[in-house]
Amino acid sequence: MPARTNAGLRIALAMIGTLPSLAAFAQAPNANQVKRAPVASTTTAPVPAVRCPNCGRVHHVSTNPKSHYQAEAEYEAQQMAARGYKGHIRGTIAGVRFCGVGWSSHSPSPPTCTPGSAMTLVADAVVRGRDGWYRVRYWR
Repeated sequence: MPARTNAGLRIALAMIGTLPSLAAFAQAPNANQVKRAPVASTTTAPVPAVRCPNCGRVHHVSTNPKSHYQAEAEYEAQQMAARGYKGHIRGTIAGVRFCGVGWSSHSPSPPTCTPGSAMTLVADAVVRGRDGWYRVRYWR
């Protein structure tokens, strides 16, 4: 991880179990060399409310181990990075009510669109590509 990291994002990523994946992506020189990280273990401790660094609201975050949604988000982010495409590359995913994608040339936490109503964040994937960072988030 770079030394200058948004603490709120690190907490949110750790809560949904993607922090090990982000560390692996941060060291990959391009999207073609990205490998999936091992699944993080679940926690039974209560999850504290964390304010989103992008919008300031509290999102409810799933604490399940790497879910189907997380795998789908990682795949979509990897495809975006591999193609250098900065928009949605997939259609509707069953069970996902809102999808936000984003890109940044310098930040490992690019902003994405967020839902206008209260939904639960079920996946958050960040991949480093040749020209920056690609992010995909799913809500239900």
